[in-house]
Amino acid sequence: MKKLLLFTLLITMMVGSYAQALSVLKDIKPGKASSYAGDLIRAENKLFFEADDSTHGAELWASNGTSNGTSMILDLNPGTPASFPQNLMYMNGALYFTANDGTSGKELWKLDLSTKVALKLTTTAESSPFGLENGFIIYNNNLYFSFNDGIHGAEVWKTDGTVTGTMLVKDLKRGIFSTSPRDFFIYKSKLFYRGNDTTDTQAMYVIDAATGTNERVYNCGEGGCFAFTNFKDSIYFFSDNHIFSNPDMELYVSDGTTAGTHIVKQINPNGPGTYFGMVATNNLLFFSADDGVHGIELWKSDGSTNGTKMVVDLAPGSKNSTPSDLIVYNNKVIYQAYQDAGGAWISDGTAAGTLYLGNILVNNDGDNHIKIANQLFFVGYIPNYGYELCVSDGTPVGTKLAMDIYKGIAPSYPDMFTPLGNSVFFQATNYSNGTEIFSLTDPSNSSVNFATASDAVGINSTDKKVWLQQNSPNPTTGVTAVQYILPASYKDASIVFTSPAGQIIKTIPLSGSGPGNISVNTKLFSPGNYLYSLVVDGKIIATKNCLIQ
Repeated sequence: MKKLLLFTLLITMMVGSYAQALSVLKDIKPGKASSYAGDLIRAENKLFFEADDSTHGAELWASNGTSNGTSMILDLNPGTPASFPQNLMYMNGALYFTANDGTSGKELWKLDLSTKVALKLTTTAESSPFGLENGFIIYNNNLYFSFNDGIHGAEVWKTDGTVTGTMLVKDLKRGIFSTSPRDFFIYKSKLFYRGNDTTDTQAMYVIDAATGTNERVYNCGEGGCFAFTNFKDSIYFFSDNHIFSNPDMELYVSDGTTAGTHIVKQINPNGPGTYFGMVATNNLLFFSADDGVHGIELWKSDGSTNGTKMVVDLAPGSKNSTPSDLIVYNNKVIYQAYQDAGGAWISDGTAAGTLYLGNILVNNDGDNHIKIANQLFFVGYIPNYGYELCVSDGTPVGTKLAMDIYKGIAPSYPDMFTPLGNSVFFQATNYSNGTEIFSLTDPSNSSVNFATASDAVGINSTDKKVWLQQNSPNPTTGVTAVQYILPASYKDASIVFTSPAGQIIKTIPLSGSGPGNISVNTKLFSPGNYLYSLVVDGKIIATKNCLIQ
């Protein structure tokens, strides 16, 4: 999914009224059926996305923000078969994306937006040549991407938009062995990424366009390194510190060189640490960590050893409050945590300045939030409403449901917020239209207090309130959190983990009703792609993937 930037939208305020203007951009697959419109991006003052109208399969669409101005612009795999255009990127007047034209498998394509001519840039017999998270980035007037051509393994490639200019940067792991580049980011005019180093370790690499080099900066160890964050002109990240036999995550800092990469502080000196969810405000880093004494809690750092400390022990003692889904808002952080129950919190980095905002479970999977005119719009779970569009001004009274898009407990799951004109466009699901692209005009005025709203019409009985959420973090190298909702009445419930071979390896009994949360120590599992299911009274309700590295 794309990295979504916080965007301030200038809107004419409508004093004394709530201008709720939510509409479906276009019901591409009419009725309750879903077009599953997704991969939404903005380029040249238009929206581009993938959608399936049932006649042409999933193909490339464009919109000027109106229903009449929304249409398919490329049927790459003619007729009803789908080409599945994904990983959309924009560079120099052209769209780049991965797709299957029905003859050569999934490849990288370029669509010139002025001529509407499509050009295939890569050729491979590999069935999954792409697919690594954050594996595409624009750098030095080229598109860099992770690609497996079937000869060199998965390595870094680049293209200038021509077939001859599409090439392997360097075969770091000779032959068919893969570096598997992912998590690209730019720092000090250089391109950095995470990749495999040897059989059991990962590393941070750097590409310097000025010198043409592609080399390793830092060996991340067995546990790898992740959550790269630019803060105070340095790179901060979590990494295996190589001290313990098991992967031990700690906070590191780098100036982009091997000599300038070192640990900030060993937060858990007596065993493997657990870290995830790092974000940066103007003056502080916020993240979740376990020091071995207080459980998983909210931590902060000013970049120094002494300035790296726990903010507050929300769940006293060794219990976990498991802060997750961190969102930066006005130099503070809004996040989800569990005290007696789960809810939204805000913190300025002090215990006194850490406040409970309300009974909303924050969901920031894929950075699905947007700031508009000093209001943060995000996805949250609210009892009796499910995962819906929520809004916060940083106060308890101003943190509430913005709109119940899918009436009742069923979730609409808004995602990929993209501003265009005076509207915000996003993917969501409702009862009447299925999954489509929606638009919200003047969203800064679209707030309804969920405590008094009449949007509860159509809520099913409490026995229907059951849900399983994607674990966070995912991929994981240590403790990962799993959220769920249980019905009011049932005989037994559990979350069951199965191995890649299909064997049941862990069963976690559940109790209570309504929203719940468990922490799973995945260090006991071997690396691999696992499945976990919510099972209620012998019936599998939902199944999710958990990637353990």
